[in-house]
Amino acid sequence: MASTKRHHQEQFAEPLRRPGRGRGDRADTLPGLLERYQSKPVPIEVSFREMLPELRYGDRLTHFVHSYPGKLLPHIPHFFLNSYLASDRKGLVVDPFCGSGTVLLESVIAGRDCIGIDANPLACLISLAKTTPIAGPILDLAIGRVMRYAHRPGPAPEAEVVNLEYWFHPHVIKALGRIFYLIQREENPPVKRFLSVCFSSVVRRVSLADPRLSVPVRLRSDQYDTDHPLFERTKQRLKQLKTVNVADQFRQVAMQNALRVAGLHTTGVEGRAHVLQADAKCIPIQSGCSTKSNSAQLVITSPPYAGSQKYIRASSLSLGWLGLCAPDSLKTLDTYMMGREQFRKDQYEDLTLVGDRKSDKMLRKIYAVDPVRACVASSYLNELKSSLSEIRRILTCGGLAVVVLGNSRIAGFEFKTTEYARDLAADLNFKPLLILTDQIHSRGLMTKRNATASVINQETVLVLEKQ
Repeated sequence: MASTKRHHQEQFAEPLRRPGRGRGDRADTLPGLLERYQSKPVPIEVSFREMLPELRYGDRLTHFVHSYPGKLLPHIPHFFLNSYLASDRKGLVVDPFCGSGTVLLESVIAGRDCIGIDANPLACLISLAKTTPIAGPILDLAIGRVMRYAHRPGPAPEAEVVNLEYWFHPHVIKALGRIFYLIQREENPPVKRFLSVCFSSVVRRVSLADPRLSVPVRLRSDQYDTDHPLFERTKQRLKQLKTVNVADQFRQVAMQNALRVAGLHTTGVEGRAHVLQADAKCIPIQSGCSTKSNSAQLVITSPPYAGSQKYIRASSLSLGWLGLCAPDSLKTLDTYMMGREQFRKDQYEDLTLVGDRKSDKMLRKIYAVDPVRACVASSYLNELKSSLSEIRRILTCGGLAVVVLGNSRIAGFEFKTTEYARDLAADLNFKPLLILTDQIHSRGLMTKRNATASVINQETVLVLEKQ
């Protein structure tokens, strides 16, 4: 036991600390947390923000180039990337649910090569743009080329967006079409991706969708009573959208994002990111038993939570404008998203169990009162099991998986996702090295939509070792 404990602790280095904190103990370092958990294997409550006060959560480098629902707190990957000490410091990092690329950005900053995977093509576009350094003068010239012709008459093809006129005023549709046409003429692929991400941000900004919600819901002048605090704000926004200058909006977003991307270039990051549009249930990376240098040594990921976000619907306006997904293909794309809620009737007529005692017992309870919600939960757990199996396959022996999850309520029952995931991982021959919990601060992770659901207010971090 002592030698095993020593072996695990030697894999981790001290995380970055702010000078002068005056702390002599190791209570909030990874070796210290490992010691506590191995002496008493119960989840340890932590605050990643307090452990890393020098890492200000905000507009740091390219984290804010584009909004995205349910972003992972960057402190979490930062903590493990700067605490992890494998035999090869340059070992590959993989995030099978990369979303908008938080783990990827923190990896390249830490000097680690990484691969991000996501089924959402918009997420892949954002992640790649976020992790590609480009010199400021190159970006300035590209923005200038677009702005030189953005106000002039010319080709302005309309996008394939469901109910286009419902979401945008006619002059906005024409202006967006003109800007997108100009972006498509850009010959430099990284610059074209950068401009496309800026364009995507503007699409939502000039739409009639409520900016406070991740999924598109149209603003209405009568949605609030006249004495409601948001009545005047909504009224004012609707008025501004009637005359909004789309080209000016694009210029503002592009110039701000250019400073972020140029800052990444100036920083001189050594890590490189690759992004693949794929299904996490079939990760296109070779087995960890193959050539070690090309296999994953560390996986850091936050799978979608059961029924927590409608990622494709939230991205639908940008997907259409960018030509990444036609309107009639959105439902098909959604079937690849874990945690989805839309199923056909024949899919929930029979309950599909997981093969785990705790999980199956809960699924039967949910099915007895709500077969549809039971189908949501069953599909989620089976896909989580498949994803964990794939994560194990791509990891080298002794490699670590850091998986961030959260419990919720489904059909009125407490759905202990983290316990089910831990048991599924154990069945796959993962060893739990550490379990941490952290309170969620408001950052758009989840809103309560179903009457029997609840808001997720705590995240659990499972640190698993491949045996």
